[in-house]
Amino acid sequence: MSKNLCIGFLEYISIGKGIEAADLISKNTEINILLSAPNCPGRYQILFDGGVGAVKEAVELAKGIADFNFLDSLIIPRIDDKVISALYSPDVSSITDTIGVFETMTMTSSIEGADIMVKTSDVQIVELRLGKGLAGKSYVIITGTVQSVQSAMDAALESVKDRGVLISSVVIPSFNPELIRHLI
Repeated sequence: MSKNLCIGFLEYISIGKGIEAADLISKNTEINILLSAPNCPGRYQILFDGGVGAVKEAVELAKGIADFNFLDSLIIPRIDDKVISALYSPDVSSITDTIGVFETMTMTSSIEGADIMVKTSDVQIVELRLGKGLAGKSYVIITGTVQSVQSAMDAALESVKDRGVLISSVVIPSFNPELIRHLI
């Protein structure tokens, strides 16, 4: 993915409305759908990229047909490549001494938090889990020094604090390496 592209993410509480929105935006805007699939518990997610204008147009178009089935949306210009990589392949090999776990009620807020964390602090994403097997919740696991993980978590918390979506945010220094195999 080019650093000049931006991503859009749409989250629906209806699978039918999500599929309808994916069809609508793929036919009527200049975006590229990266993921369009149902998720737990009966939600639907659409991840796409394109130019900023095209992504904004797609989000507005999708919101226009959503009625009460729309849950959340997100637009991130110049998303960090680490976030997209984490969606497709968790990486426990990057775990250092400290981990942070940022858990939210929506997929959009976890993506937003992950992007903010890697842009504001020297941390690596271990995993970005969106909804599957989590009843729609999502989480991000990051690693780095205690200071960088705490700084990253603080920045992510600031971004979601007024939305009521945070479930937990923990920093675990001196993480037991025997537990790494159980993380993902």
